[in-house]
Amino acid sequence: MDRTLYPIYAMHSLQGLAGSLVGVFVPIYLLKLGNSLTDVFIFYLSYSVFSFLSFLLANHVSKWLSLRKIILLSYVFLFVYIMFLILLERANFPLIILAFLYGMYTAFYWFSLHNLFAERSEDETIGRSVGKLFVFPKLAALLAPLIGGGIAVLFGFNSLIASGAVLYFISLTPLFLVKEFPRPQAFRFSKFKEFIKKYPRYFVVEFADIVRSETENIIWPIFIFLIFRNVLSVGSVGSLSAAGAALFAMAVGSYSDRINKAFIMKVGAVAMLAIWIIRFLTESEPLFYALTLLAGFFAALIFIPFNSIIYTLARENNIREFIVFREIPVTLARLSVYSLAILFVLNIKLSFLVAATSTLIYFFYRK
Repeated sequence: MDRTLYPIYAMHSLQGLAGSLVGVFVPIYLLKLGNSLTDVFIFYLSYSVFSFLSFLLANHVSKWLSLRKIILLSYVFLFVYIMFLILLERANFPLIILAFLYGMYTAFYWFSLHNLFAERSEDETIGRSVGKLFVFPKLAALLAPLIGGGIAVLFGFNSLIASGAVLYFISLTPLFLVKEFPRPQAFRFSKFKEFIKKYPRYFVVEFADIVRSETENIIWPIFIFLIFRNVLSVGSVGSLSAAGAALFAMAVGSYSDRINKAFIMKVGAVAMLAIWIIRFLTESEPLFYALTLLAGFFAALIFIPFNSIIYTLARENNIREFIVFREIPVTLARLSVYSLAILFVLNIKLSFLVAATSTLIYFFYRK
């Protein structure tokens, strides 16, 4: 494996630690400040739009700045976003400002990370490398959501957010060990139409994968909070999900280099279909926690091989063109998830059926 990936793993792991400490609680924080559930979903809907537009901007900025400098710029948006989160308790300003800052941060960060990783990974070990990219942050953040819930309960959400800010700042350190990226290849928006024709199944499966992950990472913790009205319950869900993914991701990554990736994804899809249906039908707290652990476990069967496919496709094409193209199904999926969530606001569990339906799409993928 190319040793130039080590600083990327370290930076992303520390990012994962900070994000797991704070990120899962942001929608809960917004709800506890008096925002309605519809307001929270509109926040994520707005964020989805800003993130896509910011991805295009990040690509444009990459003509003049290296990817390492773009990541540094993403941290500027991140710390301003954190400052506004802290001020939100005292000042009444529109959530769309937060959505804009969060969209700028995530787009600039992920645009650079995707490109850095795709350029430096190797085809023969892509599954193992993707496994490490995803499992190291999970291992680093295993207890972070539970600890974050404890901080929020004992000291308040502002203390939690400030703790996350410190960890985010520390996560900058490995970035300075990342080697500068070569000058970008020529970028053509006209390639997007060619990609859709060339990879129609990828486009649809990417859409389905984001529906699954957004429902799991955002709507499921919100549902847990609304059911139990307990911040620590949300933290437990985050830690159990991380534990499930961490236990299995490395093995999946290694096997996906040797076994048909589409087959592994279909096995995971069967399990996730069952999990979402049971979640819809049950009201048992112990079962909710058990299903969260299993969801982290079986979701690894989907996201490790599928992200390996994404980076392989990017390497087979102009990396930056493909990474930006990927944001089209990603954004369409997010808009669909949160638009339907607003529609289902009186019965949020209906979103689980949407996630269950999305798992069926994996069966149509062949590589």
